[in-house]
Amino acid sequence: MSFLAAYQDLALDVSAKDTPAGINAEEAKRLSRTLAMVILAGGIPRRLGADATGEELAIDKRRAKRVAHVLKQSLTAWNPEGQPLAIDPDIKKDAAQLDWEQWWIEHRKWLENRITYVATWASKIAHKPEDIQWAKKAVVRLQNELNWTAYALRD
Repeated sequence: MSFLAAYQDLALDVSAKDTPAGINAEEAKRLSRTLAMVILAGGIPRRLGADATGEELAIDKRRAKRVAHVLKQSLTAWNPEGQPLAIDPDIKKDAAQLDWEQWWIEHRKWLENRITYVATWASKIAHKPEDIQWAKKAVVRLQNELNWTAYALRD
């Protein structure tokens, strides 16, 4: 449990209804939607507008390609059987308006909070050894996504 102790916040309320299977499903759904948005953003020609330079467009495409790769790897870790990408009008709109800097601030904060939540869930709710083992793996998956995405957004 010492690995998870570094990420716990015992003042945080966690739901007793959460299960490893439920959290896996939530993460797969989140990653599927985010991956679809990033793939769509990378496929929009001149997404940054008519005033964007060739270099800015190239950086945007490179970021989309790198982040999509990270998200695919993360999605596979959470759901090895595969998860269909959900594409709806909201995702298309979000893809067209994607601002990498703002997205990364929000995404990083979400991942950090999720790591804390899973670690706290393990200490407060999980009592079976297999649930604690799952929580350790989940925290590592979230940390990997965090670190890999930070690296993917380099220029």
